[in-house]
Amino acid sequence: MRKAIPFVFVCLGSLWSRPVVELTHFNDARDFQNGRARLSLFGKYGLVDRRGICKSRFDYIFIDRFSNGLAPALLRGKWGYIDRNGQTIILHHYSQARPFYQGRAAVAKKEKWGYIDLNGNLLIDIQFQEARDFHEQMAAVKRNDKWGFIDTNGSIAIPFQFENAWHFSEGLAAVQVKNKWGFINSAGQIVIEPRFKNETKHGVQDTPSYKKYVFQNGVAPVSVGVRIHGNIIEQHALINKVGAFVIKPSFQKDFYRFSAGLAPFESSENVWGFVNHKGKIVIPPKYFWAYPFAEGLAQVAVKQKAGAYKYGYIDPKGEMIIPPVFDNAYSFQEGRASVKFNGRWGYIDRTGQFSVLPNARQVKKFKEGFGRIDYNDSRQINSVFFPTTTFLPSHSGFVDRSGRLFKLQHSVTKCGLNSESKSLIFDDVKEFSEDMAAVQKNDLWGFVHRSGQLRIPFQYEAVGTAFNQDRMAVQKNGKWGYINRKGYLVIGLQYDDAKSFQEGLAAIQINGKYGFIDKSGKILIQAQFESAQFFSEGLSPVKIKGKYGYINKTGNVVIQPKYVWAYPFRGKRAVVLMDWDSYALIDNNGNYVIEPGNTKITGFESNLSAFQSKQQGAGFINPDGKLAIPMQYKQVGSFSNGLTNVQLTDGRWGYIDRNNSMVIPPRWHEAHSFSEGFARVMLTVLNLGPRYGFINTQGEYLVFPEFDDTGSFNNGFAPVRSGQKFGFIDTRGQLLKIEDSKL
Repeated sequence: MRKAIPFVFVCLGSLWSRPVVELTHFNDARDFQNGRARLSLFGKYGLVDRRGICKSRFDYIFIDRFSNGLAPALLRGKWGYIDRNGQTIILHHYSQARPFYQGRAAVAKKEKWGYIDLNGNLLIDIQFQEARDFHEQMAAVKRNDKWGFIDTNGSIAIPFQFENAWHFSEGLAAVQVKNKWGFINSAGQIVIEPRFKNETKHGVQDTPSYKKYVFQNGVAPVSVGVRIHGNIIEQHALINKVGAFVIKPSFQKDFYRFSAGLAPFESSENVWGFVNHKGKIVIPPKYFWAYPFAEGLAQVAVKQKAGAYKYGYIDPKGEMIIPPVFDNAYSFQEGRASVKFNGRWGYIDRTGQFSVLPNARQVKKFKEGFGRIDYNDSRQINSVFFPTTTFLPSHSGFVDRSGRLFKLQHSVTKCGLNSESKSLIFDDVKEFSEDMAAVQKNDLWGFVHRSGQLRIPFQYEAVGTAFNQDRMAVQKNGKWGYINRKGYLVIGLQYDDAKSFQEGLAAIQINGKYGFIDKSGKILIQAQFESAQFFSEGLSPVKIKGKYGYINKTGNVVIQPKYVWAYPFRGKRAVVLMDWDSYALIDNNGNYVIEPGNTKITGFESNLSAFQSKQQGAGFINPDGKLAIPMQYKQVGSFSNGLTNVQLTDGRWGYIDRNNSMVIPPRWHEAHSFSEGFARVMLTVLNLGPRYGFINTQGEYLVFPEFDDTGSFNNGFAPVRSGQKFGFIDTRGQLLKIEDSKL
């Protein structure tokens, strides 16, 4: 074993003091390929070269990886293909598109798939439910819920008969029959009987992962269900091309891919070692974790005396070449490996010399001379869009082998980002109300007008949800008061908490108790309640001795406190909870319309309320508690503009009318109620994740899903987020341009 290697720390702190931080920090940074990196600024993707010069405008919702010289690119809701100079080679008219593989790419229109060539010519008609890449001159495709294989001419090579199918490797392809996986040859004959366990993700059946059921050097990893003490336990094994076990099923949890003739495996004792293609153990299992070899070294985790685990690197003989001193470690690539040492991320070379990268949350592998950095600048906010805390993603960038940060040389204007750079600029926002919206920068809140002008400077620690009756709750120096739309303090900073005005009254907190004031600040109901909400239809929920009831505007209790939670009245009906799993519906006299039970009720909109049971599904009831729309859906929303969002049992969302007719067909992964004629919808974009946009009541896109998050429309605008920055769009789908020069 070699001697311990000294570590040289290289301080790169001076690089972080340069003034143009936004040109080194990006919403997303995808590795260099063929001299091009895919970067995201203000939520839009573009191409840059190694010098930091823009090679395309930042116009794309996403750009996928390059293959055969082209990359799928999503523009205004349609996929096409661009080259490394940003030129459109294949027009954007596909609903989905995958990278090219061996000169062919799978593309989709209206949820049907076919194949095109590098010139965009249709090679195989768009006709399949699903389509995989070609491997060994054949591709697995799905038709009428069955899988088969086609050849490069589109002819059926193996009939549609399988429940699922994977691609060919070394002459064999994995197929699923009666929920078990086996293998067929190129003639479609089963050569390894289906007896292997189905792949799962989070308990849901899925296609195999990239490392399972694929032959490499004559062997393939498989999963096997073994009955032990009456339970089926998933175990892993290695088989040869006749289905014989090279490594028998045991408690091995997994195999990684082979590299340098070796593959890491986990033994029944939950320690890792390495085997060769014949299943012979070459490096005995003794590591807490082990990864595949890369550039002659593999990172392994070794238990220390104190009980902690540290990572080092071994060679194919099992010799420890770089001592186990790292908190975390990745594989070598281009002579560098990213590691975490004493809580700080950086890179080592093959001698183990360490270069630290300040402010890095994580660093990734080098590709084409650049390593990706994820910066330690993620933050959390109490989201305006959802009732839970939202974690905003960190920024990303690149560093070269000498430690210099990659810098975008072109201005945002030259890269086509002028409007976004003047619109998506806030750290948080709230919805528009009475022509004003609260916006946050540097932990302080101010207010912008619908014209885009900053009308009230950044000065408040916290603000309420909305202007109502020309009053907005604001907090400064730990105390709450109210301002009007001109920014004047009309009710002094004196309360421990303050809520929005409704029906002329607002709940305020004094010395730990809640009461109500009018618009002049006069106390109309003395502070006496443990909690209070807002008035609706003349009544407000309040908390007394740990339970909620309702008071009227004189402060008298009209519905006795006996609920763990109570919602405001709508249409003379209110939803109350007897406990956190027991819902009831009451009238404004406190009488039960629907007795307490475990069926969820959400509250009335347009005289209909969602009615949901875990066992029976979801539907709608009328104010009398009678079922108006059958409980046939997985989830439902609330009616607005005559429509409501519903989720089918297959997970897709669409919209129905009050007659239970499907008006907008289900095609989204998430959908919300309409507000001011528009509804926010979500699609999971391939290799990018969830993206939000808006549709109108005809189901047409106002904005194709391209934002990381959105709120609902109110007062003509909707909040939107790209990365860590917020802004607004109007009912034309245009970003609101902020005019104030101070921003």
